[in-house]
Amino acid sequence: MDKSKTKLTLVSPPDSSPNNAAANSSGEFNNLNEQGGAQDDKASPDPQIVDPALELGLEEENGPFEGVDFSENDLTKRDWKEVCFSHCNFARAVLSDSSFTQCSFLACDFTGSLLSETVFSECRFEGVLFKDTCFSDGSLYANTFEGCHWEGTSLFKAIIEDCFWSAGTAMVNVNLTSTALINCQASELTLTDCALTLTMIENCQLIGLTLKQCSCVQAVAENLVVPGLKASFCDFTKATLAGANLDGADLTGCNLSQAKLMGASLIDSCLRGAKAEQAIITNASLMGADLTGIKASMADFSRSTLEGASLELADLSQANLHRTQGIPWDKSSINISGARPTDPGLAKAEDFVPKRG
Repeated sequence: MDKSKTKLTLVSPPDSSPNNAAANSSGEFNNLNEQGGAQDDKASPDPQIVDPALELGLEEENGPFEGVDFSENDLTKRDWKEVCFSHCNFARAVLSDSSFTQCSFLACDFTGSLLSETVFSECRFEGVLFKDTCFSDGSLYANTFEGCHWEGTSLFKAIIEDCFWSAGTAMVNVNLTSTALINCQASELTLTDCALTLTMIENCQLIGLTLKQCSCVQAVAENLVVPGLKASFCDFTKATLAGANLDGADLTGCNLSQAKLMGASLIDSCLRGAKAEQAIITNASLMGADLTGIKASMADFSRSTLEGASLELADLSQANLHRTQGIPWDKSSINISGARPTDPGLAKAEDFVPKRG
């Protein structure tokens, strides 16, 4: 069977007789001429009735598929395993509640396709287009994405685990709200106008990550390693970045209000003009950080280190500076009115070591 440049289209069964009951239980596929319905010199072939087991290349006929047009077909609740798809068109196809295991996709088009509750496991995607694709409530496990383009795609409530994105991957207007990213790796990944609200990120290494005007409100990250992060003017309101490695990060103009950065490392980072009102930045390292013009009133910097940090025009009014190192209390260009210095009684209690025996 020649599958190259083939349009797979569901057609109605020829009749409803008992002899055709097996064929009527599922749609048949027909090779159609796609040139606007024009007729060739030769007569069009009769509709080809395909065994249901062979409809989508399963079982006896499991690919590879090259140039096959699956677009606009209802392919729900299908199980695909070790199938190779090359230059295939899945545009606007419905693939919900299906599973793909150890499959490969080369230069395929998933524009507008519906993949909700679908599972992709140990698959390889190369040069694939995900435009307005819906992965909501889906699962991506141990997949590799190389040179793929993501735009307008929804990964709402999806679980993405042990996945890898190649260098230079770009995502534009992608919805990652309430998505779980676990043990994932990427280098030079760029996200523009993406939603990461309530996103959970755990044990991920995202080297050279760039966020452009993204919303990370109430996102939660655990053991996040993102050295060299570029995230200027992003919204991290109420986000939790406890213990994150953000050394050298560019957080210029970001909103970190009420964010939690306990134990985070922000060495040589830039937070010029950032908002950090009521943020919790305790036991953190901000050595050499640029905090010029930061608005951090009522923030908690207790037991953090700011040695060598630039604090020109910083607003630390009413901030908790208990045991905070590197605060130039006598510098007039810093607003520390109402700030709480080290509490001797509390410090003594913290240092108390009970005698044994």
